[in-house]
Amino acid sequence: MVPETQVLDFTPREAKKEITKDEVKGKLKLQGVGVLVKTGWMYISARPITIQHIRHLARSCRILCEMNVPLLAADTPFTLDVHYIILKHGIPLVTNINNTGQLKEGMIKLIAAPLLIRGSDGAPARVLAVVE
Repeated sequence: MVPETQVLDFTPREAKKEITKDEVKGKLKLQGVGVLVKTGWMYISARPITIQHIRHLARSCRILCEMNVPLLAADTPFTLDVHYIILKHGIPLVTNINNTGQLKEGMIKLIAAPLLIRGSDGAPARVLAVVE
């Protein structure tokens, strides 16, 4: 669990448009808090979509490492380059979060409870957002 997580809303954009470093820097107000990237993936994922349609964070995710983000979560899967950059810095990833549509930009408490699967490098998780 990361007690404080900031929701960064990038939903009003095209599916393939990259989320830039400047956009992330402009929205992320505090250092040392978790980040949940809201992209609206749930609204386009019913169509046949490939990994190339995912909003690409590879260039901008380095700024999250520099800002001491303890967790990166999103309503999308991430490309492998994002995994390599973020995990190399010891930052856990939580991907494919459902029902982010009601989350507003700002601070929440994020609870992620993954299944413990021996020998695995990932697992399904129950993820809850506590909004105050």
